[in-house]
Amino acid sequence: MTDLINGLKQNDIKSFFRAFQALFSSITVKQLEKVKEYEGFYHSIIYIVLKILGIEIACEIQSSFGATDAVIKTDDYIYVLEFKMGTAQAAIEQIKSKKYHAPYLSDKRELLIVGLGISKAKRNLEEFLFEKVKEF
Repeated sequence: MTDLINGLKQNDIKSFFRAFQALFSSITVKQLEKVKEYEGFYHSIIYIVLKILGIEIACEIQSSFGATDAVIKTDDYIYVLEFKMGTAQAAIEQIKSKKYHAPYLSDKRELLIVGLGISKAKRNLEEFLFEKVKEF
C-alpha cells in the first residue's frame, strides 16, 4: 500500500495505478461477479482504501460544471479523477469537456487530470491516462 501513498506524493501515477490493479486482482471472481459492471464499486473501493491510508480524497464534488468523480489532494498535487467503464480516454475527455478541473486552477499545487478505464471482462482497472493542466 505504500506504492499508493508514494505514487500520489511523488506524482508517480503508474505505481499508483499498478497498486490498485494488484488490489483488484486479489478480489475473488465470485465476489466480483455481481458488481463487475458497476463503476461505483471500483470507485468506492478506491475511495475507502485511500481514506483509510490518510489520503485527502473527496468524491462526487458538485460544481457549476457537474459532479467530479473524485479529487485527491497532497501537499504538492491535486488530482482530478474520472472513472469510466470503458476507456481512460473517454474519462479524460469528460473531465475536459465538463471542466471538472476548473475549480482548482488558482491553487498553487500542480494540477493533473486522471482518467481511469475499467474493464468489465477483466474485472479490473485496465488503463489510465493523465495530463498536467496548464491553463483553463
